[in-house]
Amino acid sequence: MLFMLLLAACGGRDTPGTPGVAADPTGSSPPAASPDPAPPAASLPSPVVIPPPSGPPGAAGLVSNFGSSKLQIAAGDGLWFIDAPAAGESTIGGLVMVSDGRTNPPLAPAPPDTVVTLNGVTLARALVNGAPSDQFFTVDPAGPQPTIGDDGYLHLTATSASLGATRTLNLPCPFPVGVGSSPGAGSSLSGAASVTLDWAAPLPTAQPLGPAFPTVSLLALDPASGAVAAVVDARPVSQGALQATLTVHPRPAGSAYVAEARYPHDGIFFFDGNTGGYCGRTTRIAFAP
Repeated sequence: MLFMLLLAACGGRDTPGTPGVAADPTGSSPPAASPDPAPPAASLPSPVVIPPPSGPPGAAGLVSNFGSSKLQIAAGDGLWFIDAPAAGESTIGGLVMVSDGRTNPPLAPAPPDTVVTLNGVTLARALVNGAPSDQFFTVDPAGPQPTIGDDGYLHLTATSASLGATRTLNLPCPFPVGVGSSPGAGSSLSGAASVTLDWAAPLPTAQPLGPAFPTVSLLALDPASGAVAAVVDARPVSQGALQATLTVHPRPAGSAYVAEARYPHDGIFFFDGNTGGYCGRTTRIAFAP
C-alpha cells in the first residue's frame, strides 16, 4: 500500500524519453537537433584539355639529298611549318641558302638563274637590308603557300640551267603534337599573370651539329592588322618537360595574344658538304583580346 502511494506521488509510470533529457510534461517530443551544415565543396582547378594532334603528317625518316655537288642547299636554322600563320606570315618560315659548290670554300652565291622550289612552290629571294639576296630564298607570304607533303617531308630542289645542275634536299618533319593551355584557348589574358602550355609527351629535340631544343613563346598581335607586333615572352623547353609557363606582359588595348610551341624533327640530320638542314613545327593557341 505504501509502495502505491509513493508511485502515485511520483506521477505514475516512467515516461520514455531521451537519456539525460527531462521529459516534457505536456507529453510532446523535444525538437529534433538540426544537423551540422555540410562543409563547402573544395574548389578544384579545371583540368587542362590537351587536344589531339592535327595537321599534316610527319615522318620518321632521315635527311637525304641527291643531285649535283655543283649546288649546295642548306636550311641550317630549320624550316618551320606554322599551323596558324598570322597576317603577313607564310605557312613555312625560315631561310634556304643556295651556294655554288664549285668554289672553295663552297659559299659563293649560286648563279643568278638559280630557281629553288619547296614541295613544288617556287621560293622568292629573301630581302636582306631591303634588297633581294643573291644567296637566300624564302616563302613569299603573298604568293602560293607550300605545306608538308603527304609523305611527311619537305622537299627542296635547287636548279641552275647555266650550271646544268640540280640538287634536292629531303627533310622529314616531326609528327604533330597536341598542345593545351591554362587559361584555355579563346580565353582573355587580360589581368592574367601567366599562361601555361601543356603536352602529353616530351617534345622532340633535333640533333644536328648540336641539339636544337623546342621553345615556347607568347606573341602579341597588332589590333589593326593582325600581324605579330611583339614577342611578349619566350624561353627554351627543358628536355623531358611536359609543360612550360610564359609571363603575360601588358599590351595596348585590343591586342590579342598567341602562344606557340616550336619543336624540331627528332632525327639526326647531317651536312653533305654544305647541304643539310631540318624541318620543325609551330603549334599555336589563340587568346581573345
